[in-house]
Amino acid sequence: MSDLRIKIIQAKVVFLSTTTVIGTLPAGCRMTAIKALNVEANDAGTSAAIEIGITGAVAKYETGIDVKTAAGDIAVTMLTPVVPTADEIIIATLTEAGSTATAGSCTIVIEYTQTN
Repeated sequence: MSDLRIKIIQAKVVFLSTTTVIGTLPAGCRMTAIKALNVEANDAGTSAAIEIGITGAVAKYETGIDVKTAAGDIAVTMLTPVVPTADEIIIATLTEAGSTATAGSCTIVIEYTQTN
């Protein structure tokens, strides 16, 4: 009998950078949750949002996590359950409108299950 384990990858996203590598999602796992924790609001001029995906498909897993007006922790509704067929390097991409941010950050956490 195999054990089902809940694991995470996480990284701090500083809003002075446009792309941050979160970590590698292993082939065959199932992504179960995406969270933005400890959000310190982005001070961009008009709007600021984070997309979660991979290089070439930056919004593959999530689009539009509002980090301009949000604060604290955000539980994100994923676009679709994910079971990658190959290892994927997950990135967070920041999109801003108006003036560029000079402050703010959050920690992106991705939970997944894997049979060991």
